[in-house]
Amino acid sequence: MASCKNVVVSRRTALLSLTGLAHIAGAAPVRPSKIAGKTIQGELLDASTLKGRPVLVQFWATWCKYCQSDEGAVESIVNKLSPKGLVVVAVNAYEPRQTVQEYLIKHPRACKIALLEDTNLAPLLTSRTYPVYVLYDRSGNPVGEQQGASGEASLRRFVQRVGL
Repeated sequence: MASCKNVVVSRRTALLSLTGLAHIAGAAPVRPSKIAGKTIQGELLDASTLKGRPVLVQFWATWCKYCQSDEGAVESIVNKLSPKGLVVVAVNAYEPRQTVQEYLIKHPRACKIALLEDTNLAPLLTSRTYPVYVLYDRSGNPVGEQQGASGEASLRRFVQRVGL
């Protein structure tokens, strides 16, 4: 008779295993020209919609107080830099669609909102810290990653790396 041992698995590993993404968890970041998915409003995110545009991806969660404190900074960046071509996509990590939709009713956001499960961006989320920002230039090259809430001034300095 086989014996069972207690195994401790991180929440991320368990979720990746359940979603079939465990094999790509260590993969290199996906470039914007390769980003595929859709927003919760049904807008497609792909090579044609992102071509020639810098992209700021924010990974966030509704329960994260640091994400909430950075919402104003992200909204300001969207309002000031979207006219200059910046695309900001806030990707909710591992929460049910209904939870996110209910949160957005109370806390509307100007940026594009997507669920991680509706994108191919899971390989980018390697941190357990929220929010996480990943920035790409107009050619789709990764420029950098910033972890944690840092406010508008820090986000503006981060986005300056792509000339905005």
